Amino acid sequence: DVVVFERGAIAHTAVLAIGGDHITADIRDCLNTPTAEAENLKRAHGTALAHVVDPDEIVEVPGVGGRRPRPVKRALLCEIIEARVEEIFRLVADELSRAGYREDLAGGVILTGGTASLHYIEELAEHTLQMPAARGIPRDLHGLVDVVADPKYASATGLVLAGLRERSRDWHSEKLRRVRPVRRSSLWWLWPWGGGGEKRV
Repeated sequence: DVVVFERGAIAHTAVLAIGGDHITADIRDCLNTPTAEAENLKRAHGTALAHVVDPDEIVEVPGVGGRRPRPVKRALLCEIIEARVEEIFRLVADELSRAGYREDLAGGVILTGGTASLHYIEELAEHTLQMPAARGIPRDLHGLVDVVADPKYASATGLVLAGLRERSRDWHSEKLRRVRPVRRSSLWWLWPWGGGGEKRV
């Protein structure tokens, strides 16, 4: 999902038909490994930039159908990931240009979701989008902070916090609404003593 905020309000939204699941599918197809193992490889050994990886480093890729694992260079895994992530960012750039916001985002881009946890994804985003980039990490939380302090929970926790703030505003508004009639009633009954004897609110 792409969401543009302007002066604290949502100004534009879009949905791209591509995301983290496509990265996992690429790893699965290119390295011939089960989907679950492809996801594990992405999380454990993946980066968004392949050139930062030791070219001689090896990872074990589980085989399909009970076949034995085989050694694969980690750089190859990261090249697969980088290609898809860069494509995603280029689609984001195209969407921002189409909507007329490409040159106006002085605040940069905030990355959320599970894919935002990839190492060096901020650097790839800045290079591709040509604007500052940062991971969206939930803040000002209490309780299971270590569990939810992750970009993949940023959108969900943001919605919860926004809902709580809205509920708090509604509660205060309701409280004021209930108080005002009492104050009006007081004015209603006190007004005649001010002279003239006419009742007003």
